[in-house]
Amino acid sequence: MKHPSAIVEQDDNEYLLLEEGYNESTRAVAVLARPSNPLFPKAEDGRTYHFNESGEWHAVARWTREQLVVADERHAHHGELVRGLASDYVEGLPRPRPVAWALHDGEVFAGSLSPAVPMGVVVHCHDDEDHAQDRAAGRRVVPIDNVPLFFNQMVRLGYAGALWNEEMPVFFCVDDEDDLQFLKVSREPRDKVAVEILGLDSRWESYEGAEEVDFLDNTQACDERLVEMVGRRPVLEWPSGPLVSVGPSEGKPIVLDEEDEELPHGVLFTNTRWANTFREENDPTWTVFDVPDPAEFIKQTDFEGCVVHLNPGNHRAYTGTLWNNGEQTVLDSFSGFWRLTDDGFEPTAE
Repeated sequence: MKHPSAIVEQDDNEYLLLEEGYNESTRAVAVLARPSNPLFPKAEDGRTYHFNESGEWHAVARWTREQLVVADERHAHHGELVRGLASDYVEGLPRPRPVAWALHDGEVFAGSLSPAVPMGVVVHCHDDEDHAQDRAAGRRVVPIDNVPLFFNQMVRLGYAGALWNEEMPVFFCVDDEDDLQFLKVSREPRDKVAVEILGLDSRWESYEGAEEVDFLDNTQACDERLVEMVGRRPVLEWPSGPLVSVGPSEGKPIVLDEEDEELPHGVLFTNTRWANTFREENDPTWTVFDVPDPAEFIKQTDFEGCVVHLNPGNHRAYTGTLWNNGEQTVLDSFSGFWRLTDDGFEPTAE
């Protein structure tokens, strides 16, 4: 993630100041020095950061209006120097006006589950303050003047993406240099799709694919955020009645062996609607049938050396991978490993 920055000189030594925070109240400045700086010698095991345009630096301190945190206690006696560098930078560069707003309930930013972003929780953002106020419902409306830095913080907090104005998904991605990029997708007339990429100036620009990006793999953090939102449970909406599967005939499961899968797999669904959608998308001649006992279904010889995907193609909160380990049926889902018993799921020992 590219942060607003400046290089300043003090007594013949250079310092790199990196701006952090997405509004005035979260504003912070990271102060870095050259490894050769005699006032701030780098620790032997200290990390060096390389910035293409300016070379090598190492972290000295992080400044906010409330406190200064010095990275190396040997440098504490130069705290006033660092504090002066950061505060002078801030005073000389006022924050821009807010361009977006999010809702905060005192603990987390408002989010939801969106089928458009199936990896986890999406944070809600609005580009109109009145629109955000109308939907606050007692929550605090948080102004955002640097949208890229806000999304960068949401990545750290485990949000899988964003929902812009309650309708346009924003995907968190990385480019070929592993820098975060953010793509917003909206529908236009005649079912056309418009894709925009977020610039460093917080403006959306048309994206034609000139810069190759991939979806960010942030599974562990996204799963933790998902657990915090919906609770630690095996999956959402486990039915009280039979599950369903699809196959060439009643009771006969399919085993799929696809190039992007490590193991062949079967499929199970917690409702008939999702099973029918899967059948229609893959082979309309298949049959949808009830599976009263999923443990016995998974143990049959067709699935030797296989796993079974639960609700494939749906949001991660509803999906998982099932298999039999010879003694019990195990589910791997967003909330960890669970064993299937006659009374439902129980967490396995870590």
